[in-house]
Amino acid sequence: MEENKEGLKTLATTQPKKARGTFSDRPSKVSSIQAQSDADTKIAKTIARKLKVPFVNPMRTKVEPAAVAMLEPAMAFRRQAVPIRLINETLVVAMLAPDQPVAIKSIEILTGLKVQPAAAPKNALSAALK
Repeated sequence: MEENKEGLKTLATTQPKKARGTFSDRPSKVSSIQAQSDADTKIAKTIARKLKVPFVNPMRTKVEPAAVAMLEPAMAFRRQAVPIRLINETLVVAMLAPDQPVAIKSIEILTGLKVQPAAAPKNALSAALK
């Protein structure tokens, strides 16, 4: 029994050697992308709460093709806005800056519909616009 205790103590004090081809201790790019994504989401949720508008992640919600067809891609890119859903005569639009009245009004004029702006994370909005 005493021999086993001594053997365990020696194993506990020795440091394991790193094998060739193992993962490094440096942070990975994947974790930094995920951290940026989380930060963008938190910012968008804060904006939504502050402006009392909905929060929408265009990459995680079902986007209606009829809504997307309402706005030309060039205008969507210029206004950093993605139409998400058409509800009655209102177009729900995910936007980077849902507090810009000029962008909202121009989308209303182009589509002929009332626009309900929604806050969206920057990275998800950029991916949806591509």
